[in-house]
Amino acid sequence: MRQSIKKTLLSAVVADGSSVVKAVGIYDAISFQVKATGVTNGADVLIEVSEDGVTFMTYHTFNIVATGNHFCSIADEAVAHVRTTIENFVDGVYTVTLFARGE
Repeated sequence: MRQSIKKTLLSAVVADGSSVVKAVGIYDAISFQVKATGVTNGADVLIEVSEDGVTFMTYHTFNIVATGNHFCSIADEAVAHVRTTIENFVDGVYTVTLFARGE
């Protein structure tokens, strides 16, 4: 049976910080939607990956400077854990949603 998830990692965030860690090792396609509202100067939204769930590296960085929706996809890569981080926050409200599917 094909499995899929939709999980909000950050919800209406207005400061620097990281989401909870989500195990995604069983999924072969992982996507992130970043919804940014009320942005004038923005923030950086990082998509981070890890093999052990402790040590993370940045997979993709969104330098958000305007209100809008942004998308990032990880396909066919061996990723065990993900999280999202807000850095260099100036203004705006950020929501990051994870979508994943696999066998």
